[in-house]
Amino acid sequence: MKKNIEFIDIAKGLGIILVVCSHASYPLMSWASLFYIPVFFVISGYCTNRPIRIMEKLWKLIIPYILFTTIAFIVSQSFSISDILGALYARWSLFPYNNENNILFLQSGNCPLWFLPSMFTSFCVFKIIQESKFQYKTTVFFSLYLIISYALSFLPILLPWSWDTAFLFALFLFEGFLIRKYNILEKITTNHIILLIIIYAIFRYYTWSVNLSIRYYGRSLFLLFPGASVGSVILIILAKKVEGKKISHIFSKIGRNSLSIFCIHWPFITISERLLYYINLPKDTIIYDVIHLTTILLITYPIALIIERFLIKPIYRINPFKSS
Repeated sequence: MKKNIEFIDIAKGLGIILVVCSHASYPLMSWASLFYIPVFFVISGYCTNRPIRIMEKLWKLIIPYILFTTIAFIVSQSFSISDILGALYARWSLFPYNNENNILFLQSGNCPLWFLPSMFTSFCVFKIIQESKFQYKTTVFFSLYLIISYALSFLPILLPWSWDTAFLFALFLFEGFLIRKYNILEKITTNHIILLIIIYAIFRYYTWSVNLSIRYYGRSLFLLFPGASVGSVILIILAKKVEGKKISHIFSKIGRNSLSIFCIHWPFITISERLLYYINLPKDTIIYDVIHLTTILLITYPIALIIERFLIKPIYRINPFKSS
């Protein structure tokens, strides 16, 4: 597979914009809540065209996690025991959604960083699928991993490194792998797209909003999974439609730096809000939301570009476990 596929970069760009919008608390973003995290796993699965090497993934995901966590600690000047324990646990909180006595972690502007260990554990679980020789492994593993995910949803605490959601996220990786393997994107017509949008709207309506970082699956995991799968496919198809258009290079550039943007954007939401407060811009308007998002990206993108060039890419280049 080519090193860079434009529509994949565009999809990541669109995805990270949705993530930023969600964290900035845009009301309409609840309609994208099913898929704006799963789509990154689907994309990663789509780009997986060789055997997974666990140590290589460890280097590519956990070394950046340590790096971004260290940067967050230094910038926030927070080195408490709870901060360090939270970074080791790599979850936003100890207990699931709506626990009144919850213990919060990742409170130093680094709360989005749960995503990196989560991606790593998901690849660990997906490797089992990849190496399986079952004749009907698609049906077997989709069923088995959904059952395991459902069982783990009853745990009283969130497991470290998102092991309790790893089986669910591994299915999104598997979905992306199958989409590429069977050239599904090339077979989707305009009528299919309309049908997919209708299907997604139905699942979103009945699932409600979700928050996968704290294992909140809305009304049902079994509504979330198909809804998130369909929503992810719609976003990737949209990216493919945008490919080659004048505006596409904006999204692809953002997408190529999506990992760093994902990891560092949180504090800049507050900075943008303060800037807009000083110019007395009315809230709860489309104009405010657009300017707010643009400000966040204008601050975050150049910093992410520097981090990618001088930190992330060198880390990837010296990866001792990288396949030839």
